[in-house]
Amino acid sequence: MDKCRVVIYDCYVPLNEQTKAKHFEKIESMEKEIQNYPEYEIIGKFFDECSATTPLNERPEFQKVMEKVNTLAVDMIATVSMKYFSRSVEDVMSAIRTFQEKGVNLNCNAEHFDSFHIEIVENLEFIKQLDLGFDDMDDIEEPDAGMVMQ
Repeated sequence: MDKCRVVIYDCYVPLNEQTKAKHFEKIESMEKEIQNYPEYEIIGKFFDECSATTPLNERPEFQKVMEKVNTLAVDMIATVSMKYFSRSVEDVMSAIRTFQEKGVNLNCNAEHFDSFHIEIVENLEFIKQLDLGFDDMDDIEEPDAGMVMQ
């Protein structure tokens, strides 16, 4: 049986050493949880030192993740929380569309969010109800795209 190839991705703002240490403790805890399952193999870890409001296409480490996605070298991207992945619903939905096209799952540990269980739809009301902490939810005009749990 082939293992599920996992990339850990996160971004963070190192406000101070204590905050940075707490953030990496969360990542380490998530990594240990993944390692508890023999069917998963962590093949890379990528971290951008920036605000989660920084567009995904402007993050150098995220571009490395996308190289793995585009070459079909990864099955899952694990992140601690949606609020550390991106604070822009448009960025998240664009990324999820790309991931789904390539058969890659986005898994956000804190929210128990798994993109394999969603379907992109024309209605944003569902994602607004998830309260994943997006900064731009009120700026999005309908119809755009939303997510529905399957």
